[in-house]
Amino acid sequence: MTNKVDNNFSFENIDIEENIEIETNNKNNSSGVVAATIDDYVKISKNFYAGFWIRIFAFIIDCIIIFCLGTILNTITFGLLDIHLPYNISDQTLIFVLTYYLYFLLMTYILSQTLGKMIIGVKVEKNVGGKLSFIDAFFREVIGRYITITLLFLPFLSVIFTSKKKALHDYIADSVVVKEDFSNFRMKLNKAIKEIKQ
Repeated sequence: MTNKVDNNFSFENIDIEENIEIETNNKNNSSGVVAATIDDYVKISKNFYAGFWIRIFAFIIDCIIIFCLGTILNTITFGLLDIHLPYNISDQTLIFVLTYYLYFLLMTYILSQTLGKMIIGVKVEKNVGGKLSFIDAFFREVIGRYITITLLFLPFLSVIFTSKKKALHDYIADSVVVKEDFSNFRMKLNKAIKEIKQ
């Protein structure tokens, strides 16, 4: 059968108007065929991205975790150690703010998921797949969230109206929140494409 794959093909360049069929004969798979039609792509694409309520539930779980972590840190820092800061801000407030931003930043950068997202089964990725860089994670989780909070979370409503269900902080970091099964599917497809090119 004829190989219909362009040597420059990559998952992120998939044209929604085209059918994709990938065939190869490699050492590990004598009949090795990786096939995907546009109909298959459209069927699963409806469930690629995490919607509004899924993300809200994950956020609520994360807020509960952050509250617990902040309470523990407050107890240790300002209770047991009796530390006080010379700033015109509540000691407890500062701890909760730092915990909030560091939690989202580090969890997203290191694991691509917060604990809430793990429980719900979604993760943060680049638009084209793969982990965010530290800079991308910083812009998403610190700059983006700060703007969203300042605007009373109204920018988060864009999740309802955009095709990829992106909030403001997703646009800032060029990221998406996807369901784990799609993330795994995309990773396997990219791996198969790389093997075909070799």
